[in-house]
Amino acid sequence: MVLDKSVYNDVNYWNGGITGTKLAWGYTGHKGYLEKFQDNRLVEGETVPFNGAVREFWDKLVSSGETFTGAKVLEIGGTTGYLSKLAKHFFPSITYDVLEISTFWLGDIEPTVDNYINVDVVTKAQETGQNAIKTNEYDLLISQLVLECLTDAELAIVIPKLNSWTFHQQIHIFSNPDNLNQPTKDLGAYNAKTLAEWATMGFESGTILQDREGNEVVI
Repeated sequence: MVLDKSVYNDVNYWNGGITGTKLAWGYTGHKGYLEKFQDNRLVEGETVPFNGAVREFWDKLVSSGETFTGAKVLEIGGTTGYLSKLAKHFFPSITYDVLEISTFWLGDIEPTVDNYINVDVVTKAQETGQNAIKTNEYDLLISQLVLECLTDAELAIVIPKLNSWTFHQQIHIFSNPDNLNQPTKDLGAYNAKTLAEWATMGFESGTILQDREGNEVVI
């Protein structure tokens, strides 16, 4: 079991440490984190946000020498789309889209987001018709602590679609199961897996899987 998706619209899920009603399986204050994230963090003389594993991913892309001119990026579960600032610092010409289930962030979307798609990834994966995401529509696809919110049955629907949507590269970042399975957490709240277990879930060749401790598996 994982959390009922209605919880992602609950202020206490995102800002429980601030509202005073902290949910054991939620965040302590994600809005506060985002405000700190936007503080002055200087990189090459510019004020840009920093984020560990995702930042390392963009550094690798920069080091590759590719320009990604006109490339399209999709982030699954990007809250406000705050990581788009980092991506566009390195690659200003890219299109950065966010697919986010929660309505909680609709008033705080970053101006660097090109298209904010406010829908559940499982629903989007099953969509047909002109609004469906097309095969190879995105050059890069990113998720961070999102796929662990889905059941194995939902992942069986979503992962093949992520593979089909992506032309160049996927990166997915997960919590370490030891951090999810602890007394302060609801053990049924997340689909906790090791990287080795995630690697068996059907991602396409070349997909990068990381945990928050910096461990990495490439499919």
